[in-house]
Amino acid sequence: MENLAQKFITEEEYFELEENSEVKHEYFYGEIFAMAGAKNNHNLLVVNLTGILYNHFKSKPCYVYPSDMRVSVEKGKYYTYPDISIVCGKREFLDKNETTLTNPNLIIEALSYSTEKYDRRKKFQSYRTIPSLNTYILVATDYKQIEVYSKTGNNSWTLTDPDANQKNYIPSLDFTLDLNEVYQKIEF
Repeated sequence: MENLAQKFITEEEYFELEENSEVKHEYFYGEIFAMAGAKNNHNLLVVNLTGILYNHFKSKPCYVYPSDMRVSVEKGKYYTYPDISIVCGKREFLDKNETTLTNPNLIIEALSYSTEKYDRRKKFQSYRTIPSLNTYILVATDYKQIEVYSKTGNNSWTLTDPDANQKNYIPSLDFTLDLNEVYQKIEF
């Protein structure tokens, strides 16, 4: 993430900037960061995952959102654009224009060299403050690997590794991601 400004801006100034900007920005405790463009594998993986998830959930009360849906992580403190977010059941938004989702159940981030450390640490730490979130998925873009973190009792999280058939089960959605399908057309 590239820091756009060193001065503190308010939440209201951030929303006004986002409304008039061609570039998306994260808002983190008064600072904004321009979201960088993604590389080929990142885009293909997100498209593959969005298609797989949409097809699975199209007849269920779940909504699959691409990276244009802003998520409120800590109201007034942190707003971000996950690669994919899913909410099952009633959707809740921060605003009447429905541009900021407040209750995702699942968030997926495709890892890149420049964001992997941030996605694994600070971002995951912040995402865990979302009461509705019960699954966080990290997808590698330079090798075949998906990590599924699931919320267990007492705000603990467990990591599920793929089984021998390269499948990741997502308990909260009763759904299995097949790595071969996710990584279709991806070249390393």
